[in-house]
Order: sequence, then structure tokens, then C-alpha cells
Amino acid sequence: MRLNNTRMIVVSLLLLVAISFGDPRLYNYQTVQLAWRVTLTPASANLLVWSAVEGLPTNSALLAVAMVSEAEVWVVGRVGAKGRAYRLHLVQSHWQVARQDVFDAPIQAVSALSTNDVWAAGASGRMMHWDGRHWQDVAQPLANVNFLAIQMLNSNEGWASGDAGPRSDAIPNPTKKTIMLHYKDGQWQHDRTFYGKGAGTLSFVGDEGWAGSVREYEHLWHYHAGKWAQAQECVLETRCEGRVVAIHTFGPDDTWALTLGATRRRLLISHYQDGVWFNVYLPKNVPLPKINLCYCYDYASCYYPTGYSMVFSDPQHGFASGWGLPLLAFKDGQWSVVEGLDSLLAISMADKDHAIGVSYGRLVSYGYGQQLRPDQPAASLRDVGTVDLSGAGEAGPGGWYYWTAGLPFPQTGHAVISGFRKHWTDAGGKARFGVPLTEAMDENEYITQYFERTGFAYYSRCKDKDRQCLTLLPLGKEIATAHETEGPFKPAPAKMGLCCYFASTQHNLAAEFIAVWQDDGLNGYGAPVSEPFFEQRIGGNTVLVQYFEKAKLEYHPELPAAEQVELGALGHEVLQQRGWLP
Repeated sequence: MRLNNTRMIVVSLLLLVAISFGDPRLYNYQTVQLAWRVTLTPASANLLVWSAVEGLPTNSALLAVAMVSEAEVWVVGRVGAKGRAYRLHLVQSHWQVARQDVFDAPIQAVSALSTNDVWAAGASGRMMHWDGRHWQDVAQPLANVNFLAIQMLNSNEGWASGDAGPRSDAIPNPTKKTIMLHYKDGQWQHDRTFYGKGAGTLSFVGDEGWAGSVREYEHLWHYHAGKWAQAQECVLETRCEGRVVAIHTFGPDDTWALTLGATRRRLLISHYQDGVWFNVYLPKNVPLPKINLCYCYDYASCYYPTGYSMVFSDPQHGFASGWGLPLLAFKDGQWSVVEGLDSLLAISMADKDHAIGVSYGRLVSYGYGQQLRPDQPAASLRDVGTVDLSGAGEAGPGGWYYWTAGLPFPQTGHAVISGFRKHWTDAGGKARFGVPLTEAMDENEYITQYFERTGFAYYSRCKDKDRQCLTLLPLGKEIATAHETEGPFKPAPAKMGLCCYFASTQHNLAAEFIAVWQDDGLNGYGAPVSEPFFEQRIGGNTVLVQYFEKAKLEYHPELPAAEQVELGALGHEVLQQRGWLP
């Protein structure tokens, strides 16, 4: 990319004097090699704690969670009658909301295969797929299904269960037949071999699966040899009156179940091995939730429990939780109570040392140390630009709001969204900003998109009469914060031979970048956040660079004069630092 600088801006007398101290090309800049890629620190004892994560609405009911990786997670639920889906990314060891989508019905189940392959389901028959760009409705054969669980085995096969009743918010209607759907050959199909009632949990590995039912006598179902059958043996010592509220299977001969006993009012865990269920008794002081787990014929007065989870990363590490229950941890063959943490509705594990749990207005993480209140998505979004984005968005087919793709780039699989396309094109396009590296995201009331050399942000609540609503993302500040202890980013005094000094950031502006910087100034690239320095590149070459609040400038003296200053790959560097790119 080359910046078109065909003219030299006339600078103030102060700048001329500053430049006159000597040839800036001869200034003794420091040579530095920075490690931009940041990998996750191996879990240590001080990281293996549960910690609250802030940033989600406190009035939200977070009903399900799916970890894509150690650094990406999807959380679904509702706020009032509206459904919500939140995508969170790990940014400098802290979880931050990268995207929020709003739907017209509660979302109660989610299953993630990869960053670009996520499924979600909920009330009113809502079945949706995330392809890395947008949520899209997916047809399923039955109307008005209240989906409670979904598990995708791969891109071509998956299962979803719920009931045909009108009730929602993860409360099954026991008077209605449970619906079991099987995704195969590119479409959802009704599996009629399942005829239980009130199923709220399921777990599959390959062709083997289990489903738990909250209604008496029909509490456990087994999928084998291509069809469902009711399990012949009662799980645990509940005299077939318990509710199997969570289940996890590793295969034909290794399955765990969490059961709430009705008559004995006990929490029980059992392990299925070699065709037999074994009881695993917990300490007697583990309380049951204070609900009516009656053996009931009057469905209107009886509570049918949901909001329970049992998840494992491997046969030796797992968690079990539920509404009104303390968190239970499984390690090396033993279950124990995690003190001070209860009522988690769902948990997902990336591995034995990383997990996320959700509940009503609460999200907690495990394995990431103490989580502090996040500042804005990356740094403060203050300044605005001058582009009219009114009418750039449009309503999606499912009733939620998103920004449409305007200019696709197959090489990255992303498109410049319609709201940014005009400014991106008019201000230099691919040559200046590079190709898009992400889709549009919702970050703390800003619609954002990241490019190779920068990032755009649009204030979604902008009411400025002149529509001055667009800004560059402060990605340079994010880099500077991450490297604040390294030489070029430490505060510096005013220096002879450099252009001018910015007391606000305590850095000097290199004379090589004066003309380009003045084209955009403080409202464009912002103040410098580093000293100029030679950056070591692969192959041993060095390039003079300087970081600004919203840009990185590079100096290439071997090129024609009008092309010697160009934007560096700041967007790519930031996404690598966050762990979003390899």
C-alpha cells in the first residue's frame, strides 16, 4: 500500500526549526524486534480459579454456552422475551464481548463446531446456523417446538430435542410429546423412534447417544443401532422416580448421569460401564434445590427441572452443576464440591484447564485467572470521523439486525460491510487499508470491522447532525499497552533532531512522518504512542516504524518520494496479539 503524498504540507515555524537540527535520515533510531504473536500461558495454580466475567447485561438469562476454543465462546439466552447470542473473545487474558445478536424468541441451546460453524435453537421452533458472517434460519419439519438441547457431531450430523408445548425459557411442558430431530443429509428430520416426554438433555458420541427425560417412568433413553429405546434399567436408587437432568457420554460403555431423586430428595450421580449403572454417592451435605420434585399426576403443580449441566473434557476431568445446586468438580476419579459457586445452568470446557459457566445474569470463567472489568473493546473509542452511514443496515430475515456484506474478498473469506464500503473505497480502499480480516461485530455500542492495516468503528447511537459517526479503531494504543515496558513504548523526553513532542503521550514524532501525519492529524491517526524505531523483519531487514493511537506508519526510503510512507499491518498485528489469527 502506498499513501498518495504528492505535496508537502507547510508546517509551522516550530516544526521547521525542529527539522533543521539535522538530517532526520541520520537520526540514531533504536532497532527493536517485537514478538507480536501472544500465546496462551499454560495454566498454573493461580489461574485455575473460577472468576466472574463482566460485560454482559445483568438482566439477561444466560441459558447455554459452547466454547469454540480456549479463546472463543458463544453464550445464548434471553433478555425479557427477546433472544440473545453473545460471542466473546479472549483479549489480553480477559474475556470481552465481540458480538451481540438479538432474536425474536429466547435461545436456549447452542453447539459450536468451529468459528464458522455454530448452531443455536430455542423457543417458537427457532433453529439457526452461524456461518462466520451471519445467523441464518434453518428449516425444520415441526412448528412451535420449544428446543431445549442441541448437539452437532460434525457439519453433516447432529441432534436437537425439545417439546411441542407453547412454554419457553427452558421449561419443558410434560403434557406434550418430546420432539427429537436428527440432522442428516443437509436437513433436519423428525426421528419418530423416540416417544418420551419432557426430554431436556442429550449426549452423543458417534452412533451412540443418551437422552434424559424429566418425567417419571420415562427418564432415560438410549440411541443404539439407528433407533431410540427406553433404558431397561433404572438409573440409581430412585425407584424410577428420579429425573435425569444432565448426561454425558464418552461411548457405548462410558456414560455419566446426574439425577434428582423425587422421593428421597437426593442428588445422585451414576456411572455406566460395561452395561451396568453404578452409584456414585456424594457427601450428604450437598443440598437439593428447594423445589417440588413431586411424583405427580397434577402437571400444573409439579416442577420439571431443567437448567442442569454435566460436561467432561476427558474421562478424568469434568463438572456438574444446576439451578440451586453447588458446583461439583470431577478430578482423578473423585467428585468434590466447589465452595462458593452454585446455580450454574450450563458449563462448557475447552480442555481440563479452561471452562466457562453461565446462569441468570452471570458468566464465570475457569483457568483464566481473575477477570477484571473490561474497558472498551480494545481501547477508548472517542473520536469520530465524517461519513454518513444512515440506512447502511437492514433487517435480517429472522428479525435481528445486521450489516450486509458489500464487497467480498475470497482470499480471506470476509467482505467489507455495506456501511463501511463507501468510506473504505473513497479513502484508499485495498491499497490503503488492506483487505477485511473479520466480519462486522458489535463492540460496546460500536459496529466494528478489522482490516489488514486498521479497523473501522461506527457509533450505533450516533445522533450527530453531520453524521460524524465513523472513527478508526485505537489499535495502536492496544499495541502500546501490551508492550509498555519495552524500550520504544516507554515514555520519552523531547529529543533534538525529531519533529515535535506530544506531552499527552510523552512521545516524539519522527520527521519522516510529518507530512503524512498532518494529512490526518490528531483526528485521523492520533498522537504517537511510541518512539520511532527500526523494526526487525524476517530475513534480517529493518524498517523505520512508529505507532500512533490509530495507525502504524512505515518509512521505505528505497521507494519513490510519493510512496515512501505507508501504513503498517496494524490490524493484522492486533488480531494476532489477541489470538484471533495464527
